[in-house]
Amino acid sequence: MVVLKARGAPPEGRATPSRAGGAPSGPFETGRGAETTPFSASAPASIARAESHTVEELRVTGTLVRGARAKEAPGLVLGREDLLQTGHATLAGALNTLPQVFGGRSTEATSLLNSDRSGTNGALATGVNLRGLGSDATLVLVDGRRLAGSGLKGDFADVSSIPSIAIERVEILLDGASALYGSDAVGGVVNIILRDDFEGGQLRARGGAARAGEPREGLVAGLIGHRWETGSGLIAVEAYQREALAAADRPYTATADLRPLGAATGG
Repeated sequence: MVVLKARGAPPEGRATPSRAGGAPSGPFETGRGAETTPFSASAPASIARAESHTVEELRVTGTLVRGARAKEAPGLVLGREDLLQTGHATLAGALNTLPQVFGGRSTEATSLLNSDRSGTNGALATGVNLRGLGSDATLVLVDGRRLAGSGLKGDFADVSSIPSIAIERVEILLDGASALYGSDAVGGVVNIILRDDFEGGQLRARGGAARAGEPREGLVAGLIGHRWETGSGLIAVEAYQREALAAADRPYTATADLRPLGAATGG
């Protein structure tokens, strides 16, 4: 993954922070030297004063509509440490631990087990399926921009293709946003924010196995970043491999009874 960003002006199609005295324009908000209520810009003044607090930074990434007042909506913000604390090596694994995410479609596991009857995920991609409405009903953005579709129909974004070492945070809008983004955001929106101020290099290695020895997994990742006066550059590479876990490797799933279904059994 290679990312180049210019300083001073947001890319086309991205929201900009509101001016002093104006209302923020996105559902994921913080503020620098200003009083603001997270995920809400339309509360009455008396309530806003009672619940407001001073935060360090103002960054709006949640809407593409200029001048619109944001409505209150539930959301989650997961930083790098939050993703690491899930115990998963990849972004796809970490997102699938959230209770709002349904893992029964468009994942490598459902493809290999043939439990996803759509049969379109031939590349073993991993999508995000909020509320179980389908991975094609959850919009995945990277820095506010849409990703190219994966699968035979190209109807969902593959989050396993994004190196976890390059991620600054993940913002998740847990409510339908089709009025702003279209029908692919009926279930919600996942906005992946990449690191844009990294200077230097970083290496990450990870290995592990279950207590019984299977499945073993390993991850190697590298990151190089540089900042200059008018922008920044980032190069990230990540390789991840996990061995298979056979049913025979666990006593509670192993069985010697391999007779076809429906065969007669002795009484």
